[in-house]
Amino acid sequence: MEMANLRKDETNLPVNVWLDESGKDRPVKHNSPRIKVQINKRSSTNVRMMYPVSICDEPDFLISPKGDKDFDLTTKDLQKIARWIILNKDLLLRHWNKEIGIATFVVEMKKV
Repeated sequence: MEMANLRKDETNLPVNVWLDESGKDRPVKHNSPRIKVQINKRSSTNVRMMYPVSICDEPDFLISPKGDKDFDLTTKDLQKIARWIILNKDLLLRHWNKEIGIATFVVEMKKV
């Protein structure tokens, strides 16, 4: 498995979210735990519209999407995404570290 997709209606976020199923075990190591978020509010998804966001106390885009023509998130949207990451930080890290699967994550996840 590559990534688990969480639709925006499942998280109460304005965007779709992807959780890395391989997390820390990828052959190409990432510098920090991350999820990917869609940079627009469309229901349809496209891999080109996924950008990495850090899983930490101050979540931030690891690659800036602001120059992307599809970027249409407001400051309020970005704040809501950050709140969701902070609220679910422990679960996200447990998932990243392969301590729990996506089913457990979804059951225990908190919505914003």
